[in-house]
Formats: sequence, structure tokens, C-alpha cells
Amino acid sequence: MAKRDWTKIKQEYIENDITLEELAKKHAVSFSTIRQKSAKEGWTTEKNIFRTKIEQKYQEKQSDLLASEASNFDNQCLRVARSAIEIVEKQIAILRKKAEEQKSDPLVERQIRLLEKLANSLKQLQSVGKVALGENPEGQVPIRVIVERVYSGND
Repeated sequence: MAKRDWTKIKQEYIENDITLEELAKKHAVSFSTIRQKSAKEGWTTEKNIFRTKIEQKYQEKQSDLLASEASNFDNQCLRVARSAIEIVEKQIAILRKKAEEQKSDPLVERQIRLLEKLANSLKQLQSVGKVALGENPEGQVPIRVIVERVYSGND
């Protein structure tokens, strides 16, 4: 009878997607012998523990990747938001000056609505990105409210 390295056979079973039947055929061992040895030494339990640990490591790596991506996305949103706010503030100043010069101007009103749409688009894009990264963007102050505060001078 050939001497078998049961430690390697056991490790192969635990660390791979192979059945006891396939393992028995591969190593020319009777299925009943390998099944008995496996049951006696708890190979299936060890295989399940091994798989659980692998899954946990995978989940941790995924969480780390998502956290990093979320941080990068937040930084990018902040840069874009700062640029957009600067543009919006300049446009609001121009529009306020025009509004002071002329009491009612449909063009000024259209420009204000356009700024509101731009601000809301930025907010929606940010929300989509956060949802894609598994974050909950709820509970944040809507950009429309911020824009309205700026228009009314209550900022």
C-alpha cells in the first residue's frame, strides 16, 4: 500500500473546490476511507471555516476599496462644488446688480432659474455618486435651499 501525505490531501480538500469523491479518485484512495478520515478529523468543518475566513477577507477588502473610493469621490465633489459655488456667487452678484438697476427683468429671472437648475443638478449628481458608493446622502441640506438663502441674502 502506497504511503499517502494525508496532510496535503486534507489541505487540498479544505482550500479548494473539490469533493471527497474527486479527491479519492485523484489520490487513488477508496471513497469510504477518505470519507471516514474526513469525518473523524472534521475536514468539512475546517473547509467551512476556511471559506468563511476567505469571505471575510474579501468583504474587508471590498469595504476598504469602497471607503477609499467614497473618500476620493467626496474630495472630487468638494472641488467641483467649490468651483461651482464660486461661479454661482459671481453670477448672483451680477444678477443682483442688474436687478437693482431694473426692477423686473425676465432675462434676470431666467438666469436665476438656470443657476437653481445647475445647483440642483450638482446635488443630484453627488447623490447618485454617494448611492453608488453605498452611502446615504439623505439628511443633507438641499442645494436649492442654499441657493435660495443666497438669493434672499440670508446666507
